[in-house]
Amino acid sequence: MKIFRYLVALLLATGAAFSSEYNFEEALAGYSKIAKEISVRQITKEDEDRLFQLVIEILKNLAIQDFIFKYFNGSGFPNLAQHENDKKDNDIVANFTIAIYTLYRNLTDDLIREILKKSPLEMVSILREINALLQFVQADPRTYGHGQFKEKDGDITTVFATNEAIIRIMKPVILSCLLSNNAKIYKLSRVTSALYRAQQKVPPAETFKTALSSMKRSTADDSRIAVWICIEQF
Repeated sequence: MKIFRYLVALLLATGAAFSSEYNFEEALAGYSKIAKEISVRQITKEDEDRLFQLVIEILKNLAIQDFIFKYFNGSGFPNLAQHENDKKDNDIVANFTIAIYTLYRNLTDDLIREILKKSPLEMVSILREINALLQFVQADPRTYGHGQFKEKDGDITTVFATNEAIIRIMKPVILSCLLSNNAKIYKLSRVTSALYRAQQKVPPAETFKTALSSMKRSTADDSRIAVWICIEQF
């Protein structure tokens, strides 16, 4: 079962509300500390289960109502022709959004476990990128001087992820979520980097398989794509 659908179903069934006091950075730091400790030894099934539960707990606190990206004409996302940009950093923002959305929509229990077995610390970057995606989805467009952005139909929210919306809203989200603490460049997770490079030309399952086959414990990997934004444009 897709993990995001599991979480949404759980939250709707229990009537759970999202805690405004939840501290994502604190939870991620806690996971990272344990992942580092486990990464230096042979990973056991118990280690895997422990890490998996921590990841699920973070996702459960980040999860929002089920959503899907579309364009105003109702066509499916992504359509690369809709996201052509003259500026390099705008192109990076659009491609990142497409990649992390693809990862989120295809995230399963099995995929999480496979990543944890290969590199527990890989999930730190993935969780940070998912958080950025969900901040984009939850954004109030008026804060960014943007018009209609989403509409709700039953239990599903349609997000109109036009190129304009992505550049106007996701770009500042990346600045706050990925480029904080004076970081000028953020290196994407290896899984998201692989999806970024695939450009929708390769099925996600095949991209995941390729990325996992070469994944190492250490996150020091030149294959990770760098995300940067020209601050002067703001």
